[in-house]
Amino acid sequence: KRMSNAYIDFKEKTLQASVRLGRQSRNRGGVLGRFDGVFADYQIFDKYKVNLVAGYPVDSSRNVFLDDNRYFYGISVDIGTFANAWDFNVFAINQLNDNEVDRRSVGGEVRFFEANKSLF
Repeated sequence: KRMSNAYIDFKEKTLQASVRLGRQSRNRGGVLGRFDGVFADYQIFDKYKVNLVAGYPVDSSRNVFLDDNRYFYGISVDIGTFANAWDFNVFAINQLNDNEVDRRSVGGEVRFFEANKSLF
C-alpha cells in the first residue's frame, strides 16, 4: 500500500499553459516534496512563467489517504534561461496546520546547469 505519484496532466500548447492534478512531487518554488493537489503554470512572456500550487503535504508514500489537516498554497515565477545556463525563481508560499500558520516562506532560487557541472 504505497502511492508515490498518481496524477493527470492537462497541457494547452497554444496558450502555453498546463495543469497537473493529483499526487505529485515538486522541489521548486518553495514546495518541499510530495503533495496531493494541483500545480498550474502559464507562460506570460518568453522567459517568464507564472506558477500556482495548492494542496496537502504528504509525509510518506505509505500515506495513501488525503490528510486535510495541513494544506498549503503558493505562487512562483520562473525566470530564464539566460546565457544557456542560468534559471531563476521567486516564490511565496503559505502552509497551515489546523488553520494555524505552519510555514510561511518568501524566497528565491538560482540554478546553473552546464553539461558537466551544476549549481543550485
